[in-house]
Amino acid sequence: MASLTDTLTGLKNKPEASGSTQQRYPVQYINYACLEASAYNFYPMSEIEDLADAIELAGGILQPLLVRRKAPGHYEIIAGHRRWTATKYLVEQGRTQYAMLPCHVQDGDELVAKINLIVTNSQREKTPYVKMQEITELEQLLQELASGSEEEKAKFARITGVKLGAGETVTARVLRKLVAKKAGLSETNVARLKHINQNLEPELKEAMEAGKIGISIANELAGMKPEEQQMVAKQIDAGEKITLQPKKKTVKTTEKQDAVESRSVSESDTTQCKQSESRKIVRTEQHEEEQLPGQISVDDYVSEGFELRDTNEEIDVAVSVDDVAKKESSTTTENDLMQSLAHDYLALYERGDGSETEWQAMHRQLAEYFANLIR
Repeated sequence: MASLTDTLTGLKNKPEASGSTQQRYPVQYINYACLEASAYNFYPMSEIEDLADAIELAGGILQPLLVRRKAPGHYEIIAGHRRWTATKYLVEQGRTQYAMLPCHVQDGDELVAKINLIVTNSQREKTPYVKMQEITELEQLLQELASGSEEEKAKFARITGVKLGAGETVTARVLRKLVAKKAGLSETNVARLKHINQNLEPELKEAMEAGKIGISIANELAGMKPEEQQMVAKQIDAGEKITLQPKKKTVKTTEKQDAVESRSVSESDTTQCKQSESRKIVRTEQHEEEQLPGQISVDDYVSEGFELRDTNEEIDVAVSVDDVAKKESSTTTENDLMQSLAHDYLALYERGDGSETEWQAMHRQLAEYFANLIR
């Protein structure tokens, strides 16, 4: 839960829908009762009482709401649903001095208002499920504008900076880049969330919404057959917390054993014999390598790469992929992920000033992708 100081700071520093909002839409004070929530707002209303305390401490709303005129005297909220809800709470508690809210009023159509609703919320902290809703809605809305009338295409160009000629449509690759930019996510994460939304069973989406599974587990489950997903959903309903471990190849191990004569041997001979016995030959379908004591195998290295991605997903019961069935990946999604990773890697390389943290994150993503290829 955010502290009162953090909430108050957020009131002062909330980003505008765009840099020129204040110049284009002068502030008007509107009674809270004349405002209504957008029917398309899917963001959760959390910590309203804390926000109300911060508003009262600050002496009122410091950041104007962004609203759209629907009818004379009636407005739809685009950005500021939590501030409006907190104000209603204050007025209901008898603090009527907060009834008038500062607002930027814009005259836009419904499609543009929906896009602005998402864009103005792009910087707030969100759950993976809300992010999935966000990119799904944003992709659909941008696609509608791009494939609409000439007027709608002009709005698409104004919002995205991409101009489409007569009869021209936006490609899937460009659309994903635009969604990633507007939502403040990487293209890889957009592809992953899209894969989850298209393939995850409704029961598991509910588990994701409830915070019972994270994005990496949801992505793995989305690659399974529907009946296999149903088996996992039943385990979650039974109260089990799950994790999916990457499936490893069968490894054949043989011991190098030196024949030891039934005679007394020197201390050095004994040491040499133990070292020889502890060495193992690890064979897989692709390679053969000598594994020394304490040395980590390629499979274990890749496995650790998966575990590093979601340290916040604590487990009580481990459910192996083998317990459910072999994952069937979507070819289209794999191609999208490959292209996204290549794009992200080249962008980081060409920058020439990538930090160690950025490179480590990139290597973890590559390890995850390669792990999927060899499974």
